[in-house]
Amino acid sequence: MPQDLILASASRPRHDMLLKAGIPHRPVAAEINESGLKDKMTDQGAMPEKISEQLALMKAHVISEHYPGHVILGADQILECEGCLFDKPKNLGEARD
Repeated sequence: MPQDLILASASRPRHDMLLKAGIPHRPVAAEINESGLKDKMTDQGAMPEKISEQLALMKAHVISEHYPGHVILGADQILECEGCLFDKPKNLGEARD
């Protein structure tokens, strides 16, 4: 019996990408403190790609504890511009700023 794929993310775009690719999966939000990890790793001088990698691994690890025997896909992305990391905007006004 094939293992179920769990997307360790509540991201609608990631969910849609998998659907459009014909990959059956179940999205499950990983409740982690992303801002705290980003802040800590930034303070330690970590590069954005390392921070993103660690966030993806953390999400996958948290979800794997609740779904043993499943294949877990963890993903994350970080926008960096001129040394500044940007989080997802909470609204259109924040995105404009």
